[in-house]
Amino acid sequence: MRKYLWGKDLKGGSGTSNGLPSPRKSPTKISLDSRAYLVVLIFVLQIAICVLGQDSNLIFVLNGCAEYCHKLGNASLYFVCQEEVIERLYHLMQPDRDIVALPSLFLGHSYIYDYQLIRKGNEPEEQRTLIEEEGRKRNQKDASLATRFTHKHVIYGPVGLLGRENQSRFNFRIVDKKEDDEQFPVILEAIPKRLSDSDVLYGKIWIDDDFSILKIEWNQSSMGNFNELEKIAKQLNAKPQITFISEYDYKKQGIRFPSKYFVYEEYLTSRGKIRNSEIIVTYENYRFFVVETEAKIKKLGTRVALE
Repeated sequence: MRKYLWGKDLKGGSGTSNGLPSPRKSPTKISLDSRAYLVVLIFVLQIAICVLGQDSNLIFVLNGCAEYCHKLGNASLYFVCQEEVIERLYHLMQPDRDIVALPSLFLGHSYIYDYQLIRKGNEPEEQRTLIEEEGRKRNQKDASLATRFTHKHVIYGPVGLLGRENQSRFNFRIVDKKEDDEQFPVILEAIPKRLSDSDVLYGKIWIDDDFSILKIEWNQSSMGNFNELEKIAKQLNAKPQITFISEYDYKKQGIRFPSKYFVYEEYLTSRGKIRNSEIIVTYENYRFFVVETEAKIKKLGTRVALE
């Protein structure tokens, strides 16, 4: 019984008309070349399908996020909450050119504010009344932040990244989709197309199934004063490692509000990681007076999928 590498003769037979086997014409070489070609072709097609599928998912997610940011950016808001700010400034010593970090020695500050944000029209207005400092009662209206790192309009962090008019400034990619965790369906990473843009914050974004933003882990290089931190790192013969995160756990009328914001200022040296400062801001006891929105957001459902 004859055996051929590419299967049976579809006409029911093979060979010459005289019943003798046909002379072989290098079938091994031809079949191996053909097989290699098919393997490469299938591999290329799989990559193309994967890339096209991810591009389709990415466009779908970005469109949904743009709608959410339009909803957030155009909402009429009036709310008050308690903003607690804890800051620790650690002492770095350099005896005999060796850096020593003593975590037990730090200068600590604590503040509690009544934080108010009102938006009617284009510009949001935020006000702080300092009600407690270092455990002592205060009543200082129109108070400003006195910390090493300051923050403003944390609620609008997603708009600067994912607002429709801002998306063109970034390259996006889907970093991870966790099938077993409904709270974190999609994680995107945004990188500015022009790294020379000094006024652009960017990083990784955690997106919920209604396209609202759960968390943003900002890239340290996008901090406004990162060049000053690099100077400190150079003096310490180290590399800066700044953790800079905004979290949005409170939800009202489809909009997420800040729950936590923190910055850990650390430096990586030959002897390990040392912390120079940290600021932890928590938001709680929300009181909502106005949360009016217009846009309707569809849920992701099962359309977003990573192969």
